[in-house]
Amino acid sequence: SPPASPAAAVEAPAAAAGTEAAEAPAAIGRRYISDVLYVPLRAGPSNEFRILHWGLESGTALDALTVDEDAGFTQVRAENGMAGWVRSQYLVAEPISRRLLQDAQAEVERLSALLQDGQPALAAALENVDDAKSRNAELLLRNEALAAELAEFKRVFESDMDVHAQNRQLTEANAALRGEIDDLAVATRQFRQNVERQWMLIGAGLVLVGLLLGVAIKSRPRRDAWS
Repeated sequence: SPPASPAAAVEAPAAAAGTEAAEAPAAIGRRYISDVLYVPLRAGPSNEFRILHWGLESGTALDALTVDEDAGFTQVRAENGMAGWVRSQYLVAEPISRRLLQDAQAEVERLSALLQDGQPALAAALENVDDAKSRNAELLLRNEALAAELAEFKRVFESDMDVHAQNRQLTEANAALRGEIDDLAVATRQFRQNVERQWMLIGAGLVLVGLLLGVAIKSRPRRDAWS
């Protein structure tokens, strides 16, 4: 079926919704349709509600309004004002790789056009040839850096890396390392306390031995000088 028109997308929910939708709340953040094919936009947080739009394309930017954790749906609003509900599993907090790749490609094309348009004016405006070459070299290096960044985006996109899974693994590993560090700190404090306690006991023992030796020496009978 063809996608619904924007006018149909903002109609009130079907009778299964129970009441008319209230005024849309303020957005709580920006979300993007993840790397799936097309996601239907429904009038309510359930598959029982009618479909307002048959296919939101991957990478579509949406404003998240509310989240129904129990139903697993998020109320969203598109940039053209179209509002409705989609499954939360299809939403991600960051733009998908394809969108990042498109943005990087557009930036490279813009800077390349700027470089091409600016070279004649740069050559005519600068009297110092060395200065002109230096500025032109800087623009070329910037263009090469952007091209390298674009190649990296392509590599990430083509390899279909699961960025969120990697971030979760790194977070778990970091938490585990922090736990080990905390355990080591506790063990270190206990070790220092044990060493200090042992030194205190040794010192007390030495003092006690000295006292006993002193008492023993004083208690010895004195010999007569004539004997």
